[in-house]
Amino acid sequence: MSSGSPQASDWHRIGRLFAEAGENAKAEDFFQKALAADPLDDSGQVEVGAWYIRTGQREKGEALLAKAFAENPDEFWHYVQMAEAFLDIATK
Repeated sequence: MSSGSPQASDWHRIGRLFAEAGENAKAEDFFQKALAADPLDDSGQVEVGAWYIRTGQREKGEALLAKAFAENPDEFWHYVQMAEAFLDIATK
């Protein structure tokens, strides 16, 4: 973690670790901390939104994706992450 108080990127990293370990409740806690720490981070919103979609929480995921696209509609990688999330659930 960075020096001083944890930053949004720190919370995202911890959330990813829990997500990869299948600890979704813990991952969500840290992802929510990341979103609260930097509410204007559209990349973070897309990451968490895609994760929500992959974990069956489509309404939460779509809300975050809509917010991110409203803030930064031209970001190519947002579309890639969104597509990957929807393709992931479509192939299960």
